[in-house]
Amino acid sequence: AIAAQIDNLGASLSVACGYNSLHSQAVCLREDWRTVLELLADVILHPTFKQDPWRKMQPRLLAAIDRLGDRWTTELSTRFRKAYYRDHPWSHTVHGRFDVVEALTVEDLRQFHRQHIGATEAVLAVFGDVDPDQVVRRAEALFAEMPRAPQVPFKPPLVSPPTASLRQTHTKKPMAAVQIGFGPGATRQSPDYPALRVLSNVL
Repeated sequence: AIAAQIDNLGASLSVACGYNSLHSQAVCLREDWRTVLELLADVILHPTFKQDPWRKMQPRLLAAIDRLGDRWTTELSTRFRKAYYRDHPWSHTVHGRFDVVEALTVEDLRQFHRQHIGATEAVLAVFGDVDPDQVVRRAEALFAEMPRAPQVPFKPPLVSPPTASLRQTHTKKPMAAVQIGFGPGATRQSPDYPALRVLSNVL
């Protein structure tokens, strides 16, 4: 029903995750922002995690994890992250580990959502030809039931400095690739961070 309503409005609504975050995004015409913001809030606050959709999604996720080794770029990146971060959560891909995804149940998903959603660790960004005051009032009403703080606060473990090492992996792919990493690097709070990002893109 949500997908049909979004399609009828010519809008879009998506949910994705990164290494540290869950994010949802919606795009619509300015006259539809109230309806789409309501749908966005509903998706974030009231996910159902029904069994049938999970039965369809789970094998797709497992297949995506299996395919990580099909392309040399993803295989190299996956192996590099494991060598660089070792036991830190960042050593995993955003797809997750095969054994973990394979064992997940809908109740696991519900519990994770309950434990990790909270306003103190959330950001709502809205831009476009809309009245900011109206957006704020509507957002405050729609997200009022969101817990103030998550039950499980976001406290990622510190990354240990990498130890100098050389890792070699032999595959059947008819090519060779090298990846080099060093650290610890600058954080986002560092005054050098913007310049390093530009330099990285240039290189």
